[in-house]
Amino acid sequence: MAFVMKPESFSLSDLKFSDVKKMDKIKVVYVNRKDRNKVILQTPLVRAHGKMWREENVTDSLNDKFELNLSFSGSESDPKIKAFLDKMLELDELIKKNVQTNKNVKYCPIVRVPTDEQGNALTYPPTMRVKLDRKKSEDGFTGKFTNNKSGGTEVLFFNENKEIIDINEKNFEEKIPRGSNVVCVIELVYVSISSTGISTKWKLVQCKVNKSTKIVDSYIMLDDEDDDVKQETKTDPEPNTEESRVDFADTDEMVYEADLDEAD
Repeated sequence: MAFVMKPESFSLSDLKFSDVKKMDKIKVVYVNRKDRNKVILQTPLVRAHGKMWREENVTDSLNDKFELNLSFSGSESDPKIKAFLDKMLELDELIKKNVQTNKNVKYCPIVRVPTDEQGNALTYPPTMRVKLDRKKSEDGFTGKFTNNKSGGTEVLFFNENKEIIDINEKNFEEKIPRGSNVVCVIELVYVSISSTGISTKWKLVQCKVNKSTKIVDSYIMLDDEDDDVKQETKTDPEPNTEESRVDFADTDEMVYEADLDEAD
């Protein structure tokens, strides 16, 4: 059974870094607990959205990549998100200390701070990327996600009522749009080392999704008394026609709350 921890109980002193190992075109360093358990964390409730990446001018899905973008929005007021953010920042420093022996090789941190084209930090909350492995059979990709590329179990998605929901490659971005709230179980797979840089791979093991879809179904306008005053004029009487007027209060249109999500 997987040993799942929450960030506040995750101690970096319990971690052990492996020697550098070769894997395909990259080198990797595995980071495990000293008791040989994997690093598997459960996040607090955070804002997130799903993202599918496809190379430009490519029409097939062979090399599609999927990830969940977690936002640390709310860390200033929520102690659980603050603990999650602080632990990832500490882990960034520990990885740089143990793996980044060549300072000329760029380190891509776990915690990503949004920047503009000149590299200046923006005021948006920092984020973290979690990868999703695609399940594959002899006939190709199945459209499902797996927690192990070599044929592990499928990644399970739940709603707020703990009911399993079907989320796959086709509806991934639709089911987890911007503004979604999620709790995730994530696993630190390895630290990769290549000629272009050093980065960590976190993968999704399990996810509970709670969409933020509030609908305004009552009157919320701030009235101004002047708006209710009807000006009458004797010099320009209304023409005697039978034209009908549309009163917006009598329409069946529903007003939806504006999407005020921070860029994450």
